[in-house]
Amino acid sequence: MKKLYLLFVAFTIISTSQLFAQTASITSPSSAASITAGGTVSFTGSRSGSFNGSGNYTYSWAAVSASGVSFSPSSKSTNSSSSSTTATFTNPGSYSVTVTIARGSSTAVSSAATVYVNPASTVSASATSTSLTLPTSYSTTLNSAFTSNGNTCGSYTWTESSSDAVTAIIASPNASSTGVSFTAAGTYHFTVTANYNYQYGSGSDQATDDVTVTVNPGSTSTYHSNLFALSSSGGSFSGFAVGSDSVTSGMVINGMTNVSSITTTTSSAALGEDIGGYFYFMPNVSNTGSVTLYAMMHDGSHQTSVASIDINGSSDNSNLGFVRLGMDASGYGWILASNGNNALYLAKFQANALSPTTITVVNSNVSVSGGGSASTFGSGDLAFDKYGEMYALANDASGNTYIYTMNTNLNTTSISRKWKLVDPKGNNFTGSVNGCAFDSAGSMYISTSNGLYFIDATTINTSGVGTVQTRLAFDGSGFTDLATNIFPPKSTLPITLLSFTATKQGSDALIQWSTETELNSNYVDVERSTNATDFDKVGSVTASGNTNTVQNYQYSDPLNGLSGIVYYRLKEVDIDGQVNYSKIIALHLDGSSVSANFSVYPNPFISGVKIIATSDKVQEGTVHIFNISGQKVMSQSVTLQQGQNVLPFSNLSNLQSGVYIVQLITNNNTISQKIIKH
Repeated sequence: MKKLYLLFVAFTIISTSQLFAQTASITSPSSAASITAGGTVSFTGSRSGSFNGSGNYTYSWAAVSASGVSFSPSSKSTNSSSSSTTATFTNPGSYSVTVTIARGSSTAVSSAATVYVNPASTVSASATSTSLTLPTSYSTTLNSAFTSNGNTCGSYTWTESSSDAVTAIIASPNASSTGVSFTAAGTYHFTVTANYNYQYGSGSDQATDDVTVTVNPGSTSTYHSNLFALSSSGGSFSGFAVGSDSVTSGMVINGMTNVSSITTTTSSAALGEDIGGYFYFMPNVSNTGSVTLYAMMHDGSHQTSVASIDINGSSDNSNLGFVRLGMDASGYGWILASNGNNALYLAKFQANALSPTTITVVNSNVSVSGGGSASTFGSGDLAFDKYGEMYALANDASGNTYIYTMNTNLNTTSISRKWKLVDPKGNNFTGSVNGCAFDSAGSMYISTSNGLYFIDATTINTSGVGTVQTRLAFDGSGFTDLATNIFPPKSTLPITLLSFTATKQGSDALIQWSTETELNSNYVDVERSTNATDFDKVGSVTASGNTNTVQNYQYSDPLNGLSGIVYYRLKEVDIDGQVNYSKIIALHLDGSSVSANFSVYPNPFISGVKIIATSDKVQEGTVHIFNISGQKVMSQSVTLQQGQNVLPFSNLSNLQSGVYIVQLITNNNTISQKIIKH
């Protein structure tokens, strides 16, 4: 019985000791930490159970190895159930950190927390050339050098400072080195970020460095102004030299260069330049509809009045709200005006150098189709292509910016909305527009209250609501209406092809297409291919020449035993021999046709592009790149995963500057996009 009692007492003592045993633990961080040498880790130690004695508890921190680590504080006396410290690690390696908690004769030591301390990696940024001069020297290469110190670099990212008003074109932003091109003078700031994985543990960090590139304007004595702008006061005008081919399109080589003051009127609001280089301008209007037209030499000399007219007639004494002026390639000037009563007037005159001419009202009530009204044109300007197509830039009351068109050779009764302006990210362009003018490549410059913008015709999207991108080309203010005597043979702001389909009917393929407007069109060749690369003419259809009404066409192509997939495209030939190709469509011989959209960026590019394509399944495909003559310059097989795919092509630096077509072909789709190599 005595032995049983002693056994019970011993069991009770052991159980009580276990019940009130003191413990120490590190509750934060809850797992191993990975940092860079020189970094810090915050620790929290906690106690539980019963400690002997009374008073405060002492928390003491230690590490193995002890060299290269310091704690702040290293020890603390407190009555709290927890205490924290911050450890700084200066040397790379693996550390085991513990906390010891003591009171009276009781002491508890925690399990060790592990810290992996890694060496710091560095990256340095440089540029092959840090000083460029437009237009001959407009690109360079951004380089990076990564010093690992034992870590592993996972990826690179090149970014441009948000303080750069006009952005550069970074060809391969996720490469260690990348080409970069510039379209305007200025100082540009770039940062490379190297994301690397730690040598010890599973963490990661990044290193950054900066490089600056200075881009100088081209000489004004070598590169003369070919785009002109009225000052915001209307009392003078200035000039810009802008790019004149497909490579330099969108480049502002130099400007603003003052040309001359306007001395014949206190304030001019509209400016135009004819094919001979004479300028025509009109003052701000505030009288009862009467306007005066002035002419001057190209250098601003010999300013003289050449015509006047009461636009809204002698019986209407209301003031004009605005006048818009543009010159066409045939030597006529066109005026768009409104008196604020929702009447839109169209007038014209024959350019006659400095001699008198006559202004005639062509239509006193031009209708506006596609949305908008006469007041929509209160801000904007006019520009013309070679064949008399008027392009009118306008802001509506909601802050949207649109381009309207009118073929002045065929129709002067209505003007139609065609494209909405968006920024490079696809967002609504909200700038307050003042002027517009074409460049030689058929793209367009527009002036706003905060700079000169460039409308890149290669970014046209005609599906759904037509849009076209615009980007800042020159950061500045103080100018309004634009003028130039550049009239592109055919603006690459396209005449919309409303539809283009291929369907199987019996043993034939029925090719059908519709056009919205046509300018100087001669005929259309229907071309077929079995590989979407090599096309042969299978037939020809006479086009309608000049029309602004919808035209429907069709051609029946005998398939002659063909199987699988055949591809079609249209080759439009103009009266002057210019050729334009449509998109490519695929006809599965079960009768279905396929057409889809994808995107290629950057565009323009220097050394490489990325194709973004969405696929509904895993499938094989082929990417072709063709030059403007239709010759294939590159072909590569690709595998598309389900969902969005990013397909990089970085080996394109050897291509000549110019326009190319990128084409992606899968079993179900053939899709293509125009790109420009700088």
